[in-house]
Amino acid sequence: METIWVMKINTNTWNIIRYTIYTPFYDLIGRVLTKSRRKSIEMLNIQPGDKVLIVGAGTGLDLEIIHHKCEITATDITPAMIVALKRKSKRLKRDVNAMVMDGQLLKFEDDSFDCVILHLILAVIPDPVACYKEAERVLKPGGHMAIFDKLLQKHQKPSLLRRMLNPITNLLFSNICRSFSSIYKHSNMKVKSDITSFWGLFRIIILKK
Repeated sequence: METIWVMKINTNTWNIIRYTIYTPFYDLIGRVLTKSRRKSIEMLNIQPGDKVLIVGAGTGLDLEIIHHKCEITATDITPAMIVALKRKSKRLKRDVNAMVMDGQLLKFEDDSFDCVILHLILAVIPDPVACYKEAERVLKPGGHMAIFDKLLQKHQKPSLLRRMLNPITNLLFSNICRSFSSIYKHSNMKVKSDITSFWGLFRIIILKK
């Protein structure tokens, strides 16, 4: 019963509603994770001129960290978030191609980007496998993907408390019982690095296609 309920509340429609509400104060909370975001992006090793895609970009907190002269495309399913991101990109004087788009169905050609950033989306999006496979599809051969999210640690099974809290956290912000191994088994990419972050509650994973 719990699984069915979680699936019903975790929809694109609900994500748009709740993140529209969160947009005005999203940066205030999101900056708590700036150190981890920075570490993830540093490990991605973006090069000048690279084409970089940020899926689930939110208000654009990653734009404050990416200082490379690269071509950035940012997507998010919540229109209010994209509006805020565009304002931020103007303030930062960054040329960003920002658009409303479902991370489970990216409207880009295969092998379009040198780097793909998935920060705090795999634990939020209704179908993380679809999102991951789409990110892999649009990544160029030899390209790199950075994942930063609240995923279970290697070989970790969700505790009873975690499973009890998950319907509430999933309703308010994200799923706290998602396993990367269940997502990665659908992948042909190689894990280059996998480290814990933010007191062991998050993981930073770098992959190469």
